[in-house]
Amino acid sequence: MQLRFNDNFLDEQAFKHIFAIMKAPELEKLKLQNYTALLARYFIRLKLEQQKISSLAGSSNETIKNNPKTLETVTNSLNKYKILAQDANQVMGEYLLLDLSDKEAKANTTKFHQLLIKYIQDEKRLVILVNDLKKYQDSQEKTNTKDF
Repeated sequence: MQLRFNDNFLDEQAFKHIFAIMKAPELEKLKLQNYTALLARYFIRLKLEQQKISSLAGSSNETIKNNPKTLETVTNSLNKYKILAQDANQVMGEYLLLDLSDKEAKANTTKFHQLLIKYIQDEKRLVILVNDLKKYQDSQEKTNTKDF
């Protein structure tokens, strides 16, 4: 599983299953390490989806902007982003409940929590980008229809 986890083979739904396994009582002593690794993977995936949406929806290239596949891609990425943010928030809730005596672990928890908040807040901007692209493509379609 670790190999698949690291090569992005696992989709956002699989992260939920990994989290369920990590919560097992047998893995209690490894929760800090496991949750840290899982949150890091969530952040990587969130960043990738965020960059995909920003670059494609915000492109000035007319070919990219007019391509229906672009809208489909950013819409799918936005849906994944929402799922990832929601699920990462659940993991963060558990992470914040861990009894941390190590100062470094506490500092990392704070950093992770602040980063997650930024990702959750950025969802609004990403929704606007996707909606703007949809409006743009709709207006282009109407313009092209009038030309005939």
